[in-house]
Amino acid sequence: MIKAPVFFLLLVVALLGGCASVSRQAVPHFDRNQVKMVFVERRLADNNNVRDRLVSAVRELGFEAEAGPLTLMPEKGVDVVLGYDDRWDWNFGDYMVELKVELRNPRTQELLASALVRRSAMFGKSTDQMVKEAVEALFRTQRKAKA
Repeated sequence: MIKAPVFFLLLVVALLGGCASVSRQAVPHFDRNQVKMVFVERRLADNNNVRDRLVSAVRELGFEAEAGPLTLMPEKGVDVVLGYDDRWDWNFGDYMVELKVELRNPRTQELLASALVRRSAMFGKSTDQMVKEAVEALFRTQRKAKA
């Protein structure tokens, strides 16, 4: 028989553990192999340094990356613009609960790919893990249908 404190602890861990999810969408003509330079759009409300984490994650995948406001984006050489929207919660400390990232064509603003990473509890993945998952999902090579 499980004692009450142990049962309560297991219940709390199960409830706080929550679920994490990653979803991705991309237009059929988006070819990650054509991307060399990524410009991460700086958000004015980025109080948690997500921009720099995104730049690091993009570089880890082997791409060149810079960040800044769109008005300072180089006119030539940028293949895609990475925009993001992060949502945070507080429960004895700030933690990211959602990160939505989008790749857009720098000239037409056409949406090329998007990814969404969510977690529901404080004891989930770290911010760096969520950023890495989101960036990897954005640049994941699409599987071709077998004929």
